[in-house]
Amino acid sequence: MKSIQILLRTICIGLVNLFCLLSIGQDSYNCTLLGRWANGSTYCVEVTGDTAYFAKGGYLDIIDFTNAGNPVLLSETLINGDIRGMDMKSGKVLLANGYEGLTIVDVSSASDPELHSKLPLSETDYAFDVEANDTMAYVFGEYYFHIVDISNPSEPFEINSYETMFYGWEVELQDTLVFLANASRGLRILNIADPYAIDELYNYDPGGYILGVAIKDNYAYLASSSNGLRVLDITNLSDPLEVINLPVDSYTIGVTIESNNLFLANTGEGLIIYDISTPSSPDFVADLPTLSEAQRVAVSNSRAYIPRKSKGLSVVDLSDIESPEQLYEYETTGSIMGIDIKGDYAFVIEEDHGLRVLDIADPENILHVGFIETNDYATDLSVEGDYAYMACYENGIRIIDISDPSEPDEAGQYLATDVAEDVFVIENMAYAAYGGDGLRIVDVTDPATPDELGFFTMEADARDVIVENDLAFVLFNDSGLHIINVENPELTDELGSFIPDGTTTGIGTQNNNAFIATWDTGVYCLDISNLSFPDQVGFFQGDYNIGDMIVRNGYAYLSCQENGVHVLDISEPEDPREVAWYNTPGSVYSIAVRDNVMFLADGRDGLYAVRLDTSQTGVYSSRDRSENTRFSSHPNPFTFSTELDITLLFDSKVNLTLYSIDGQLVKMLMNNEFLKAGKHLISCDDKGDFYNLMTGDIYLAKLVIRNANGVEAKTIKLVKY
Repeated sequence: MKSIQILLRTICIGLVNLFCLLSIGQDSYNCTLLGRWANGSTYCVEVTGDTAYFAKGGYLDIIDFTNAGNPVLLSETLINGDIRGMDMKSGKVLLANGYEGLTIVDVSSASDPELHSKLPLSETDYAFDVEANDTMAYVFGEYYFHIVDISNPSEPFEINSYETMFYGWEVELQDTLVFLANASRGLRILNIADPYAIDELYNYDPGGYILGVAIKDNYAYLASSSNGLRVLDITNLSDPLEVINLPVDSYTIGVTIESNNLFLANTGEGLIIYDISTPSSPDFVADLPTLSEAQRVAVSNSRAYIPRKSKGLSVVDLSDIESPEQLYEYETTGSIMGIDIKGDYAFVIEEDHGLRVLDIADPENILHVGFIETNDYATDLSVEGDYAYMACYENGIRIIDISDPSEPDEAGQYLATDVAEDVFVIENMAYAAYGGDGLRIVDVTDPATPDELGFFTMEADARDVIVENDLAFVLFNDSGLHIINVENPELTDELGSFIPDGTTTGIGTQNNNAFIATWDTGVYCLDISNLSFPDQVGFFQGDYNIGDMIVRNGYAYLSCQENGVHVLDISEPEDPREVAWYNTPGSVYSIAVRDNVMFLADGRDGLYAVRLDTSQTGVYSSRDRSENTRFSSHPNPFTFSTELDITLLFDSKVNLTLYSIDGQLVKMLMNNEFLKAGKHLISCDDKGDFYNLMTGDIYLAKLVIRNANGVEAKTIKLVKY
């Protein structure tokens, strides 16, 4: 019986894996990838001898550090997706590859690596770390622990998974045991002797976050975030005993043991070394606090290799363990969080790092041009003339001279009392969304001495702003859109407002229309010909969250983070429709557009140049939509219930949602359900309490279908009397 259960489970997981693989090719529509600049942060490293294997964004780099002062790049391989953890086994590197799952690379030839395979994880899980033996890989994901058979590296398959509830961070393999650093869920100890019957022996949860784990003899050493180092006696696996807790300032993320030396990676304190000859009383040996943002530590040949996110990979001499010394810092880039374009240059802001300039004249061959380090948490960017303006949160607005793109230089800074979240610059005037300080209007004619001319505040925090024809369109937290007359900055005057349902994330204008993106409800289309009374004329809801939006030339470009970019045709604001999408392996935080090319800032693995191909067949136009899908209701008007009639020409995934006339969600009637081609009658009574939910008179039923021909959205009005 047990063998049958195992067989059935293996088949089911295999089908899930197959579905994931088939889905990979369906992550774009009406878009063509032109080029990549796949650099990004580094989180992990493995070392054999003097050769380091480490990730930087979407690349796997292999570097010979025999001469630490003059390292040699042996190869750079584009992997795609961010790489959060890795292990080496038998000439192969196994990568915890985010939403790409498990990636296996043959590195038997360090100068010519070969990509063996990619395996998306079941439950669409995000891979954080991996450990392996000769036949199995143990992958710790965001919500699950996965066991993958890698006996044939070209065709790995998942055989089991175990729910861990919250962020997985690190996995440590010891024979038939795995120790999982499960962030806020503590340390989990699993028996995997039978990979088809995972047995949890203990869950140690001291509070706080457990982000790293290393095992030596009968002791577990835990990187315990703000609580520093914890040491457990695990002689009794079903009842571990904490023997000491050593608090450390800042966040302790990684822990590694070499002989009797323990190495902690700490984001603020850098590298910290203890002697653990006596486990219950670790003895401080040395530290190297200059190595900020340390993530993990690998030790080989009396050297420590420390990945430091945007700070690169540091190589440390440990020949005198009491006086560690940095030998080399191999530069990487940071996570791209924002982008703007001027001519043939893209200007990108990197989280906690700085401003980088890229040459995008040829989108298929993006080149690095220049960089300035600011070490700010930057959230937005606006380029105007010879200057780039960075919204740097508590460090205000930084003004960077970009007249020579190869040597950007800081020209000035503007500070208010709260945090700068967004900035828009036009004609020497900077308009900054400054949190609790509201909208700040600053004359930047002389960047060295920016001069505040006026402001507009309210009780909510300002989050986003654009300006057109002396009108500022400002989004405030929980207070929606406010339209401000800024013709005279000293006498700002509110003209009108609109409060959508949901958390606002983006604003755009076109002709006499404004468009508001919200995180969880969709895009509101407004007629603003009467500025005092903006009127909603249309609405679009996709099956994804929206983090940001720009409006250009009849299209709304939606940054949907883990769901990539989605493009709406808004030429008819009363009937917005989705015409294209492109899903990167990471998270799209910002978009810039030049002609028909989108430049996507993926916070995890760099910049994507993607052509928008809306001239391709398969996009539903206003003229041909009625020929593809029919959507109606009967009776309408109605008193107690109505029946929705959906006729499809193609097998489709269907969302069917009911909204009030002001765009508030009433009920989700169908959520990504599969319907065969043909006629379908949906009785609203079958969906429960339909009549009682409808307390008004007029409602909108929105149908969104996805199939091989693209995406189509149709809305009908329902009248209840």
